[in-house]
Amino acid sequence: GARVKVRTGKTLQMREIQSGTGTAGQSNSLTVHFGLGRAKKIDALEVSWGDKAGSVSVFRDVPVNVFAVVSQTPEEIFFAPDAAVFHAANQ
Repeated sequence: GARVKVRTGKTLQMREIQSGTGTAGQSNSLTVHFGLGRAKKIDALEVSWGDKAGSVSVFRDVPVNVFAVVSQTPEEIFFAPDAAVFHAANQ
């Protein structure tokens, strides 16, 4: 699975995402949420994709209070306003 790290100032938060099927045939969510308090931006958003190559994507100065979709190939990040969640999608 992927590991997502968010750094705001001196604060570092991390979430893990497990793709595939969960219990009873239900799919695991690829969405993670970070509470950022009064932060005005995310200094660094890092996605460790969990592949055999050890691929890592890093995005800097990411806006807060957005729904962000991240893809590994090509390495891109897209934003939608008015949502306080982050979504990592390995396409």
